[in-house]
Amino acid sequence: MPERDVPGHIPADTGKPARRLLLVSTNYAPERAGIGPYAAQTAEHLAARPGWEVHVLAGMPHYPAWRTDPGYRGV
Repeated sequence: MPERDVPGHIPADTGKPARRLLLVSTNYAPERAGIGPYAAQTAEHLAARPGWEVHVLAGMPHYPAWRTDPGYRGV
């Protein structure tokens, strides 16, 4: 397969990300329950790929107390 056909390949002359992704999730790390660990693993896996730019939009950590974790209040 020619290099230009490899998913995530960055043409040498541009230097721009070949893929940009916004992952939207209710939960994310440091949440340990629900979808949080899966969303974090997915984002980290894709961000490690050459040419990928990954951003995450997620809610504040609140589980299991159902209140925003004190370390994230006011952020």
